[in-house]
Amino acid sequence: MANRLRQLLIVISLVAFLTGGIWRFYPEGVEWVDWALRGVWMERIEVDMQKARELRAEGDLDGAEEVLAGLVDSLAGVQVGDRRDPWWRIAQRERIQILRKADRYEEAIACAREYREHAPRDADNLLTLGVLLMRMPEHVEEGLQVLGDLQRWIPEWSRAADAYAKALVSEGRDQEAVEVGLQFLKRGDALQAADWMFFWDVGNSFEGDHSQRMDLEQGVAPHEYVALVKLPPLEKPVRALRIDPPVWASLRLSNWTVTVKVGDQVFAFDKAGQLDKRSRMRELPNNALETHWDAHCDMRITFDQPLLIPKNSKIEFRGHIDATLPPGVRQLFEDPKKAPQLSKWLRESGRRDDLALIRRAMGT
Repeated sequence: MANRLRQLLIVISLVAFLTGGIWRFYPEGVEWVDWALRGVWMERIEVDMQKARELRAEGDLDGAEEVLAGLVDSLAGVQVGDRRDPWWRIAQRERIQILRKADRYEEAIACAREYREHAPRDADNLLTLGVLLMRMPEHVEEGLQVLGDLQRWIPEWSRAADAYAKALVSEGRDQEAVEVGLQFLKRGDALQAADWMFFWDVGNSFEGDHSQRMDLEQGVAPHEYVALVKLPPLEKPVRALRIDPPVWASLRLSNWTVTVKVGDQVFAFDKAGQLDKRSRMRELPNNALETHWDAHCDMRITFDQPLLIPKNSKIEFRGHIDATLPPGVRQLFEDPKKAPQLSKWLRESGRRDDLALIRRAMGT
């Protein structure tokens, strides 16, 4: 017995020694093993996701939902921010969509509530939960509360403002819906195109001292903003670039382009992908609003370049900031029955400036 225990301790010591040595002297080997194990684990998830999508395409919604439910259960206990978190969210989100399509609203609401318990600050799920609740008469008050809290939390987000405005209109609260639209417009006017950050990487990742503010200026086109950045003198060429918009801008940013001028060469990119197909540089957007936006994950526009960017290169950012009236409020002022009453209410309340703001946003 003592010999066996001694042999076990020797084996454990050797494994610990070898593991420590590999970790210390061959970190790339550890990374390879990590990626290999992750690949095996992720492959199983991808197989289930693909099976669910095939069943959905075939019209078997119940079968697809059952597969996704099993996948969600297999990922039980996942924590926000770990490697399994994105897969849990994707599976649960697709599951909610299927239940919604199948008119199984109570089950969809239950899944959205479970999602909220997992990630209480996931804006996309809160929006989905609020809209689902509004579909059920017995849950309307809760739906209004969820959508109202979301709109007050992120007044810059047009989807949140629109959903809340439509919910208020459905309950006959037109004037409150107008106030939501005005808050959205005024919030945009009050925000300056500042606090953008520009980062560059010379081989040691994006460090704080390799950054500068990137304040935008009004462009020629309506709602267009432009920023010109010149790389400072550097000892090493730049290997990657990153642009971090403030949260409010990432929610309203559209039709953006980034142009990098390297000598006589020009490389251009936009939100949909690479414009200059000849370039070996590739654009990797990480718009967190579309992928589980929350307070801990802002939008970043990152460019990895196999080609090195010389010092003093010029970078131009050009984007449009949404300043249109949310459709749910716009419809009120396009309604021949409601528009005169709402316009009269604003005028008699001494709010002619607010009425003018709405009309400018509508282009009238």
